[in-house]
Parts: sequence; C-alpha cells; structure tokens
Amino acid sequence: MACRFSILRCFRFRNTLLLLLCFTLLSPACFSADHQAWDELLKAHTDDGLINYGSFQGDKAKLDDYLNGLARYPLESFSNETREERIALWINIFNALVIQEILRHYPVESVSKISNFWDQKRPTVSGLSYSFLEIRDQILRGSFRDERALLALVTGEMSSAPLRNEAYVGSRLSEQLADQMNFFLTHERYNEISNRQKKLRLSPLFREYENDFILGYGQLQETGKFSPQQFAVLNFIKVHLKDPELQDWIVQSKYKVSYFKKDVNLNEIKRNEKEQ
Repeated sequence: MACRFSILRCFRFRNTLLLLLCFTLLSPACFSADHQAWDELLKAHTDDGLINYGSFQGDKAKLDDYLNGLARYPLESFSNETREERIALWINIFNALVIQEILRHYPVESVSKISNFWDQKRPTVSGLSYSFLEIRDQILRGSFRDERALLALVTGEMSSAPLRNEAYVGSRLSEQLADQMNFFLTHERYNEISNRQKKLRLSPLFREYENDFILGYGQLQETGKFSPQQFAVLNFIKVHLKDPELQDWIVQSKYKVSYFKKDVNLNEIKRNEKEQ
C-alpha cells in the first residue's frame, strides 16, 4: 500500500512539474490566445455583416472578460505566435474594442458622437495600450501589410467593412479573409460590381486605402484610363472575386469607377430587420 501510494504521489508530482514547466516556458502549444468567447458573441449578435447592439448589451460582461483576458496575455506567448495568429489577434481585438466602446455609449447614432473615439488609447494585449488608429496604421498597415486585414476591420459605421460572424484564427486566416473579401465585394451594400452595368461603384474604403494596394497589386507600366491607385484596387478586386465572369469583366475595363458616399451612421441591424 505504501509503495502504491508513493508511486501515485510521484506520478502526480511529475504532472505538476510538467504543468509548471509549460507555463514557465510559455510555449504556444501550452498557452495560446483563446477567441472562443468572441466567436460565440459574433454568432449570437451579428447578421449579414451588421450588429445587433441591443442584444449585444446583454453580453457586455462576456465581451469585457474576453478583452480583459487578452490584455493579460503574456508578452512572451504573444511573441511566439505565428504571423497569421498575430494578424487574427489584432483584427479580433480591434473589432471587439470598437463594439465595447459603442456599447458604453449605446444608444448612439454614430461613433462620430463619441468623444476621442479614434485617438484614445485602450488596453489591448500583454499590458500594451493602443488607439484604433495605432492598431490600424502602425501595426496592421505598418508591420503586416495585408490589405485584406484592413478590409476586415469594422469601425462601427455603415461604410466600414462588414463584420464576420466568427472570430479570426491563425490556422484558417487565409481561408477566412478570402471568403470575407468575396462577401464584401459582392454585397450590394458595400460594392456594386455587375458585368451588366457600365459603372462600377466601390466602397469609400477603396478610395481611403488606395495607396496600400499599389505595392502588392500595382504595375509599373501605363494603366490606361485608371490611375495607378485605381488600377491596383481593381486588380485586388479581380484577384479576390470568386466569379470567373466578373473577373473577366474587371479585366476588360469597359466601365467607369465611382464610389459610394461615406455613411457614418451606426452599422446596426435596423429594427424592421430584427423583427423579420
């Protein structure tokens, strides 16, 4: 009996040491950012790219807990994440913080009514604080340079990109962003791209971010009737559309480009849409 008891104690002691070693080394395999709560919130309170802020209010505590957990996420673990995991993390943080800030002032007609919305520094990850502009411009635009990530950021306006109804995760990031870009490009709320029209109406985001597309989607030679920035945007659109006919139509350039007017109203599911 004593021998058996000693073996059991030894086994438990060994497992305890393994757990302590796991947290001491902060290995990604032992500790990684958990976006399950954010995923559940998105599935419960978003639809067709828009947000039900009214129902989201009932889950404010869960949203706060998710963001508080990321704010305590160890810097050593964060530095061990893959590039895709870090991009997914920053997109999730940005979008979750936007909703958290809106809920603090809800009901509100527009984020333009919220004082210091863009410049206020907020806790993000590993005890670091950034503003929305710093996350977008310094981290995602400056460090990662993935145009798809920019178009996955939701700023709380009707003119912002649609909010995906699931959390981004590193292991599926490329697949998720590819699917999200096709949704964004083919949804008439954001873009009007039809091979039956002679005009192509684009989201104002494409005008705001047009210089970001030149490096990855531009070309050195003349671009015909389009500016270098417009050509790069159109090339990006062609690459990320899944419809071959629309892709061919984009290449033919038999259309004029215009942009939707910026709409700063809250990207909220309207009451009549909620009741349907």
